[in-house]
Amino acid sequence: MHTNRSRSRWRAPLLLLAVLALGLAACGENKSNDDGGGGSGGGGGGGGETLRLRPQDFAESGTLTEVYAQFLTAEGFDTEVQKPDGAFREGVYPALKSGKADIVIDYTGSAATFLDPKGKPSPDEDATYERLTKALKPDKLEAAAYSPAEDKNALVVLKSFADENSLTKISDLSKVQDEVVFGGSAQCIEREDCLLGYQSDEFYGLKFKDVKTLEYGPPLAAGLESGDIQAAQYQTTAPEIDSGKFVVLEDDKGQLSADNIVPILRSSVSDEKLIAALDELSKELTTEDLIGWNVATDIDKEEPTDVATAWLEDKGLI
Repeated sequence: MHTNRSRSRWRAPLLLLAVLALGLAACGENKSNDDGGGGSGGGGGGGGETLRLRPQDFAESGTLTEVYAQFLTAEGFDTEVQKPDGAFREGVYPALKSGKADIVIDYTGSAATFLDPKGKPSPDEDATYERLTKALKPDKLEAAAYSPAEDKNALVVLKSFADENSLTKISDLSKVQDEVVFGGSAQCIEREDCLLGYQSDEFYGLKFKDVKTLEYGPPLAAGLESGDIQAAQYQTTAPEIDSGKFVVLEDDKGQLSADNIVPILRSSVSDEKLIAALDELSKELTTEDLIGWNVATDIDKEEPTDVATAWLEDKGLI
């Protein structure tokens, strides 16, 4: 366990932040489904049943889940972090709906698209949150307030490819679409706020030379570097994206949703005290924190549990 780290541990150096801000992409791609077990347990004295938090199966989700679980424990709630099972939302939301999990820390736009696939994405934070809350109600789920911290989707290309073809925004790809092999995860290939949106006449109407499904994460960056693909959807807090090699193309037609961090929970476990605690923590998070956590877990190979504890202690929250 890491303790007594200075707060600057979570303020990525200005150079790193500039690098990541210029060359990042794609959220929370979307961004687990057993009956629980594992993870950190709570010893809180909230007096109610244990709150079961279910992460999705990628590092940032694991760290976020640990941050919220440890904070709730410190606030007097009993908590349990369940194990992911290799699934993403396809595992999380059935668990919430069936009562096998109580809370998931998700991303507003990506969650809204999953629950309301026919809805229209929006880069507006409030509009995206409203779409999400409406989509949650039929399943007796609700959302606490969204955080200012955001990890959203973005379309990324090699800087050299962008320079050679004068690419600064997504619509510019129409000039070279017959040369572009698009790479995305299996979820991206089926999503309106990913490949389907890029191909839709409502937004960009792009006709890529080919489409390749790649495992989400470093394989996408590796595919760009090797030339196997020329464009990829990635997350904006990913440490693999280095602005010396990659650039994010501007979403000039507003296809990609806002994707703020948001706790989603079963209405049956919601009460004023729990919502207040979730909201208190959410307002403390920043996008720079997410970047710092991902560097710690993905590059430095630290455990999400330890990263969460260090950040909470640095902030004086536990």
